[in-house]
Amino acid sequence: MNEIPSVEVEEVLRLAEALEFSDDEVSIREQLPSFFHYLEVTLGVTITNDVTNLYAHMKEKQCLGRIEHISRIVKALEKNIPFEIGKGDTHYANAVIPEPEGISLAFGEGQAPGPIRIMIGFGKTLVGFTTDNISVSNVDFIEDDFRDTQKRTYLCRHVDGQLSKEDIKTVVVRIPRKLVALENLFDDEKEVSSPFVFRGFLI
Repeated sequence: MNEIPSVEVEEVLRLAEALEFSDDEVSIREQLPSFFHYLEVTLGVTITNDVTNLYAHMKEKQCLGRIEHISRIVKALEKNIPFEIGKGDTHYANAVIPEPEGISLAFGEGQAPGPIRIMIGFGKTLVGFTTDNISVSNVDFIEDDFRDTQKRTYLCRHVDGQLSKEDIKTVVVRIPRKLVALENLFDDEKEVSSPFVFRGFLI
């Protein structure tokens, strides 16, 4: 296999951080195509909007999913730099099982101060990962939590440890539709008016 030029790896890392922290819609719209292009080139993946297949892959590989900084994911995949999750904190919900309700819960709760922390930027990124190398435990919900505790107990997990390149199996990005130029939409996306578009890949 030919070695990927380091300049391309550095560019995808730069774009990941730029997109993550940008609040400039025009800039995001312009940089997204390059970001996904460099991901395909450097990782040898195919960017798709077929989230059904991506979530099925997570389930097949017995993954958990969590919302994560895209820059940390890219550094792990491109430079094999693991990152810490959980950090020994109390058992709050920081991951979900790859069921539709679990995925929806993860994407839906991120910006609020709640059990699952989410980063804001050009979109929300869900990473699907195997759990062979990290600690997984059930979640301790507080008694006066008004939400459906039984359902959340089933859907949510607390994970603690280091997530590395070998653990990551799936990446899915949910992007506000307004941040994706018309020419960068897939044909089936042009026919619907969903507020979000999805891009993802398998490792």
